[in-house]
Amino acid sequence: MEELRVFFENIFQIDLIHVVFSGARRAVDGQDIVKIKVRPVELKGEPYFQFESFTKTQAFHANLDAERAVERACLLMQNFKQAQVVTGQEECVVLVSKKGKASIRKKRREAAGQGTTSGQ
Repeated sequence: MEELRVFFENIFQIDLIHVVFSGARRAVDGQDIVKIKVRPVELKGEPYFQFESFTKTQAFHANLDAERAVERACLLMQNFKQAQVVTGQEECVVLVSKKGKASIRKKRREAAGQGTTSGQ
């Protein structure tokens, strides 16, 4: 799981757009969480990461600094099968097997407006 820790430390330091944890294996914090979305927010001029947890009928929010966000993300990967990470430069999919082996697949993102052609 050290590989995941290093990955999340890097992710929470660069231009993160969002992270979505999904595929819950078991209850998280004693609740049946379906998915968790993470996005960067600024509170009182300081960078934080908002963890938005969804059950079937409710949503819960927690704002964490980068260090605590890394800890929380690593713990969540023990309870979820996958995480989708989107930054300004790349999209990553983190998969964790039943045995706890993590794999990280990265794909470069194209800049907005590139890669499309007009129908001339």
